[in-house]
Amino acid sequence: MKIWNVDGYKLRDLVARAFATTDAIVASGQPPSAAMADIFRKVDLVWGVWPQVISPSGGRVAILKGEGRLLLIAQSKNAKAVREAVFRFRDETEAETACQIYGDDRSQAA
Repeated sequence: MKIWNVDGYKLRDLVARAFATTDAIVASGQPPSAAMADIFRKVDLVWGVWPQVISPSGGRVAILKGEGRLLLIAQSKNAKAVREAVFRFRDETEAETACQIYGDDRSQAA
């Protein structure tokens, strides 16, 4: 899991999208863990957000899946379409757990 520093505007955008993801999961009637696994499988990039009072912005952001792809896109001269999702978590530990189960840290957790 890679923690990223983002400005307040980007953090607010990610938090709003994370709430929308949660609302969609609740509305789907799917068990939350099954919905999360399904979303992780379908997208290229997954962000995680959680509150953290010691952070100047009041929250933290991490890439849970797709860091390598994002770095390749950043180095490319061509625009690439990226399917992404944002999840909200209670804390960093919860985000790290999701990353180990579904994201980039899967092989490291095994």
